[in-house]
Amino acid sequence: MTSQQARLKTKLKARLRMQGVIVTGERLFSSTGRKEVLVKVESRDLRTAITQLYEVLDQSVVAQEQARLLMLRAAQAFPEIKLLRTVPGIGPIGACRFSAYIHTPSRFSSKRKLWKYCRLSVSHRSSNGKPLRRPRLDPRRPNV
Repeated sequence: MTSQQARLKTKLKARLRMQGVIVTGERLFSSTGRKEVLVKVESRDLRTAITQLYEVLDQSVVAQEQARLLMLRAAQAFPEIKLLRTVPGIGPIGACRFSAYIHTPSRFSSKRKLWKYCRLSVSHRSSNGKPLRRPRLDPRRPNV
């Protein structure tokens, strides 16, 4: 839903740029900013089309909030999510995503494979026996 909102915002800005209305920042998406921008659009038909895009964006924001609340309500049934939320830096959405991705950790033959799947394994890169950089979390997609 976040990517859908980003696409809608990009489409709105593009439509406005086509009309010579260039606005930067989030002001464009506030209620007062919308009114200011729509006044600058000369064509009534294009103004209507842009207003429809704003309405779709508003509906998307409401749907995203409803989905978030539903996810949080459903997460209360899973004890692992409560445990994951005790980790510093892990919020409710991160805990739910992690739990959904892993789902059944017993499908991994070792904890190292689970770590690699979660991108929590430490990679040691070297060339000709010399380390290229410090050990770090592996950013590459696993081959599990």
